[in-house]
Amino acid sequence: MNPLFPAMLIGLSALAVPFAIHLIARHRYPVKDFPSIYLLRYERRDNAFARRLIDPLQLLLRLIVLALLVLAMSRLFSPTASDDPAPHNLVVVVDGSASMRMEAENENDDDESVVIPFETARIIARDLLAEIQLPSRCALIRAGEQIETLAALGPDPQPALAELETMQPGDGTGPGLIRAIAESAEMVRGRREVKSQIVVLTDRFAGAFESRHQGDMATIESLVESMGDQLDIIIVDVSTGEAENLAIVLANLRGGRVRIGDDAHVIARVKNLGVTNQVAKLAMVVGGRKEAPFRNLILAPGDEVVADLTSRVKRSLRGFATVTLDNKDAVPHDDLYTIPFVVEPSRRILVVNGAAMDVSIDVEASTLAGLADGGSAVVEEKDVIDGARILQYVLNPGRELGLAFGTGLDTLQITPDAMPAQTLSKYDAVILYDVSKLPEQSVADLDVFVSEGRSLLIIASGDLNPIEFNGVLASSRSDAAAISPVKFGNDINLDPPEAVRFAAVSSGDFGEGVTYQPGPWLAPFRHRGQGDLGTIRFRTIREITEIE
Repeated sequence: MNPLFPAMLIGLSALAVPFAIHLIARHRYPVKDFPSIYLLRYERRDNAFARRLIDPLQLLLRLIVLALLVLAMSRLFSPTASDDPAPHNLVVVVDGSASMRMEAENENDDDESVVIPFETARIIARDLLAEIQLPSRCALIRAGEQIETLAALGPDPQPALAELETMQPGDGTGPGLIRAIAESAEMVRGRREVKSQIVVLTDRFAGAFESRHQGDMATIESLVESMGDQLDIIIVDVSTGEAENLAIVLANLRGGRVRIGDDAHVIARVKNLGVTNQVAKLAMVVGGRKEAPFRNLILAPGDEVVADLTSRVKRSLRGFATVTLDNKDAVPHDDLYTIPFVVEPSRRILVVNGAAMDVSIDVEASTLAGLADGGSAVVEEKDVIDGARILQYVLNPGRELGLAFGTGLDTLQITPDAMPAQTLSKYDAVILYDVSKLPEQSVADLDVFVSEGRSLLIIASGDLNPIEFNGVLASSRSDAAAISPVKFGNDINLDPPEAVRFAAVSSGDFGEGVTYQPGPWLAPFRHRGQGDLGTIRFRTIREITEIE
C-alpha cells in the first residue's frame, strides 16, 4: 500500500491533540453548604494532567476519525502488476483546417494509394480513445472554421468515437490550434487525476498556428506553471511531407454589385504553396456559363498573384460566380472559390433638354444663310456641353467617358418635340431641363407618369421663359392638376445685392426642422486666405409662387 501524496501523512502528528485534551482535567473538590462565604479562604483551581484517561471510548473515536481523514488525503493505493494505464485525462484535438485534405502518394505501397493527413489523424485518434477505461476520462475537439467540442470530458469514450467517424475537415483555419489548446487546458484545469494529456493531431501547416490570441497564450502558460509534470501537450505530425498545391486564397466581386451593361470584375488571389514551379489556368463560371478569357498562371514556390477576371453583364442575375483552377495538386478543394454574384437592373432616366431647341434653330439659320449666298453649308455634329449634358455626366460619369463601369443610371437626352414618340413607362425618372414648351400629348403622358408614383424633376435656369412655363406646366386643366408645384415670376434686380454670409448661418436660419450641412458645392465661396466660408451676393432673383 503506497500513498499517492506522501506529504499528507504529516497530518498523523495531529493524533497527539486528543490525548492532550483527555489528559488535562480539573481538580474536583467537594461542595459544602456554609452560611457565609466571608470567612472562606480563596483557593485557586488550576488545570492539571489527570493520572488516568477520562472517557477512553470518546478518545478512541476521535483518533480514528483523524487517522482516516489523513489517510484519505494521502490517497493510498495498492500497486499491482497490471498493464492497465494509470487514471488520466486525455483531450484529443484534431486539426480540421483545409490543409488536412492534402493528398499525397503512399510511397510504401505498391498500388500507389493516396494518403490524406486527416484520415491518418482519424486512425491515431481512434486508437487513443479506444484505450480509455474507468477511471480515466477523454474528450474530442475539432479545430476547423470554429472550435467545436464534439465530446465533453467524460469516462465513456463511445461518444467521442462516434463523432470521430463522421468528422470532416473544413474550408479554412478558423481561430487556429492555439485557441483549441487553450480550451483543452480549461477542461483539465483543477482535475485530480494523475496525468492530463492534450494530444494535437495536425499537419503543422503554418496557417493553423498564425492566429494567436494573447488571452489564449496566457491561459496555456498559467496551466503549464500550475500543473507542472502532471500536464503533457503533445503535437503529432500527420503530414504527408512535401506536396504540391496551388490554391485560390481569396476572390471577391469588385464593388459588391454590378449593373446591366457594366463589366463585372472578379479579383482573385492565387498562391503557390508547393515547393516547385506551378502552371495552371484560372477561369470563371457565372450562372453556369464559362466566361472568357481565362488566365494562364506560372508561379514559383511562395509566389502570389492577383488576377482580374472580367465578365460583360447583359442581364439581371442573382446567383454565384465560381473561380476555378485547372491543375492537379495535393488539395483539389482549394482550386474552387464561389462568391455571390448580384447584377442589379439599370435605371433609365429621360432627360428632356429644352435648351437644345435654341441650338437647333441656330444651326438651321446658319445653314439657310449659307445656301442663300449660293454656297454650301456643312454642319458639323458637335457634342454641345450645356447644362443637360453636364447632368448626364453627373448621373453616370463612367459611361459618358467610355469606361467599362458606371453607376447603372442610363440616360437618354431628347428635345421636347421628340417626347411624344417616347414610351415613358420604361423610364424610372424624367428630368425637364429648361423646358417651357411641351406638346399637349406629352403633358398628358407626364400626368399619368407622375400619378403612377414615378419621379419627375424640373430644373429651371435663368434662360427659362416663365410665361410659357406657367402656361404649359404650372396651369391646371379640367381633367388634371398642374404638373409643376410652383409658378415662376419675373426677375427682380436687387440694389444693393442681397448678401448671405455662410460662416454665420446655422440650421435655425432656414426654419424649423431644416438641417444645414455645407457641402462641396460651397467650396468656390470659401475665403482663400482664412479658409472659412465667404459671402454670396445675389443681384438678381426670380419670384416663385406655390400653387395651391
